[in-house]
Amino acid sequence: MKRFQVLKSISFFYISLSLLLRIIFISWQFSDVDFTFLSVLKIIFYGLFFDIGVLSFIWMILGLYFLVFPSKWIESKLDKALVYSMSFLTILILVFTFFAEITFWEEFRCRFNFIAVDYIIYTYEVLQNINQSYPL
Repeated sequence: MKRFQVLKSISFFYISLSLLLRIIFISWQFSDVDFTFLSVLKIIFYGLFFDIGVLSFIWMILGLYFLVFPSKWIESKLDKALVYSMSFLTILILVFTFFAEITFWEEFRCRFNFIAVDYIIYTYEVLQNINQSYPL
């Protein structure tokens, strides 16, 4: 069970950072948010629900590795290198995503949505559309 401690630590890090980010966004939109106890509780629990959904993908990838990796190689140099690199990559992606969400929030006043996907996937088309709409 020691191996699954990594998942627990990453999960705690993600939930904590996500809750902090949610509180920051609520404070930025202070004038637009209904600050009744029930509405704030709703925001927190909906966010937690979606955070657990994101965590399930992380759990699947790392958990599958922990379950499939042969037990005779556990604690070997290869195993440690793979666990450390997967953990580092996961945390790096999460931190990058949090900073990207802050930037996205400043621009659009909402969390990631289809607009973010369009900007990421269809970058060329979006830039062409901007150039056609606003000739420089």
